[in-house]
Amino acid sequence: MPGISAARMMSRCEALAACSEQPGGLTRVFLSPEQRTANERVLAQPFVRRPGQEHRVHALGRNAREVLGIEVKPHGAPLYTDARHYSEAGVPTVLYGAGPRTLEEANGHRADERLWLDDLYRATEVVALSLFDLLGSTK
Repeated sequence: MPGISAARMMSRCEALAACSEQPGGLTRVFLSPEQRTANERVLAQPFVRRPGQEHRVHALGRNAREVLGIEVKPHGAPLYTDARHYSEAGVPTVLYGAGPRTLEEANGHRADERLWLDDLYRATEVVALSLFDLLGSTK
């Protein structure tokens, strides 16, 4: 950062490390207590199952098994996603993605977040086949 000395930058990093949630690491501390509470409340809201969702889940699972050669079962994860709002509004919503299975494996939300291109290609194939199944042939 222009205009900031190395000593001042280290002082800021040490201050962040002192209140970090991860020992030996830095946690982003940009949220006020009110904002943190609001974010925790959003995460606490469950992703709601809706009518019409099951056949989407089955199509993705069936095609994932075909393309990936493994059983992909539905499960939940605490995520910040706009999909939660669609689900709350009654829209049947399913999340499916490519890449590592954990945030740590993906090095998620960092400058060097990882996604293997082969995973992306195969996930794209799963989604395309599932859409074809769900929407039907246009012959």
